[in-house]
Amino acid sequence: MHLKGQEARDLLIRNLWNRVEDGGVLVVIEAGTPTGFRFIHHIRELFIMQLPEKAFHFVAPCPHESMCPLATTGRDWCHFHQGVKRLPHYVYNKGSQARHVEWDKFSFLVIRKGEGPRQKYSKEEDAPTAAEKSYFWPRLLMPPIKAGGHTLVDACSAPNNFERLSVSRAKPHTMGYRFSRKVMWGDLWRFPKRVNRRNAREY
Repeated sequence: MHLKGQEARDLLIRNLWNRVEDGGVLVVIEAGTPTGFRFIHHIRELFIMQLPEKAFHFVAPCPHESMCPLATTGRDWCHFHQGVKRLPHYVYNKGSQARHVEWDKFSFLVIRKGEGPRQKYSKEEDAPTAAEKSYFWPRLLMPPIKAGGHTLVDACSAPNNFERLSVSRAKPHTMGYRFSRKVMWGDLWRFPKRVNRRNAREY
């Protein structure tokens, strides 16, 4: 569907949201470009500004309902990537058949209607299940930086932080070093935060 103008997009989102039942989910996906992120960010702000706090909650990728920290940087934008197998004629046209996977970038927002764990509980420790606790965990917004003996991960966390976390091999296993060597872009970070830099990027 091709929409012209922000008003048309806003009207479509409102109509789709009105069709969602309580507990239902609305998923919005755009291209993983700065423009696509701006569309997603506008939808996010639409919900925050125009709906009551307990009428919705963000399931992914946001770990909070506050201002998006990436929207203010002017350089970075929230996006992820997914490997997609090419069709045979694409493989033929683009060369070696061994290179049969393309990585497509996208921005997305998953919104559930109704009160969420972050509205029900004041902190992660109060949530009774792992699924509800995960709503409080930071999410990796960039591929991890792996160095000798330590890993740096750039994560979005509550209340509205985009920060760089450091994980060292010298720390106990509970700090997540082994997990940090296998973690992928877009994963949740369930281990204690050791903040290396309050602002993940120096702009």
